Amino acid sequence: MKSGHTKHKKHKKTHSSKKIYLIAFLIILPIAIAAIIIQSRPRVYIKKYKDSRYQLFVRNRPYIIKGVCYNPVPIGGNHEYDVFSDPEKPWIIDGKLMKEMGINTVRFYQVSDNTEGVKEVIRDLYRLYGIRSILGDWLCFWEYPCPRYGDEDFQEQVRQRVLSRVNLYKDEEGVLFWVL
Repeated sequence: MKSGHTKHKKHKKTHSSKKIYLIAFLIILPIAIAAIIIQSRPRVYIKKYKDSRYQLFVRNRPYIIKGVCYNPVPIGGNHEYDVFSDPEKPWIIDGKLMKEMGINTVRFYQVSDNTEGVKEVIRDLYRLYGIRSILGDWLCFWEYPCPRYGDEDFQEQVRQRVLSRVNLYKDEEGVLFWVL
């Protein structure tokens, strides 16, 4: 009877140890994955030298922008065309041509309200061609009547919209920075 009871205790102890190891593994694994992701994200910063020059760095290496402003409009189209919603995905062909030209960065003056479409364009350009994106916002410049930039309510509305968009795209690896 005692030997059976002792075996049961040993089995229970071994089972408990396995549970503890499994729980520890399940806790440590997400932390390790998060650390790897954070480390692999490109760090983008600007260094100011003593002689007042500035240098853009990506992943601790100087980054020279060889870029274009990218706002394609199909033949017969107009200013209302939204590349981020185009099912034809013109950026796939354009990205290939830009890569062949040596382009490493595109600038979008304004992103659309189609969040998933914007992310798709940014991701495709970066993953397929290594082309990073600079995102922008018109700050209501083209609205009519002209915005009253001195109006504090207007400033707050624009600030909230821009911050919302920055938060939507801040984790996209292909985003280089924002220009406002």
